[in-house]
Amino acid sequence: MERDYLKAVQWYGSAAEQGHPEAQYSPGRAYENGNGVAQDHSEAAEWYRKAAEQDETDSQYRLGDLYRRGDGVAQDDAKAAYWYRKAANRNHDAAQKALSSLEGNADSAGRV
Repeated sequence: MERDYLKAVQWYGSAAEQGHPEAQYSPGRAYENGNGVAQDHSEAAEWYRKAAEQDETDSQYRLGDLYRRGDGVAQDDAKAAYWYRKAANRNHDAAQKALSSLEGNADSAGRV
């Protein structure tokens, strides 16, 4: 199974390097989960960012999660909300829920 992950990372990596946002999401997930590569949240964030800046919604959501947790990036609720909002505005269900939760927590803490 590990070998299949490695092949997938190599295959997607080639397309990702050429700037395909959907392909850039896959190395992000691989690095986030350590599938076929050493787990590296910073590297995951970089791949997600490349795709997210091209409006790939799953990457926007995952990047928001990394900011919310502070995995591979400095913890930052404002940046998490920014990326969640971008995905939520394109009807990404999980991003809508995460944004609602994040904003609810901010409101109860007296922040907006």
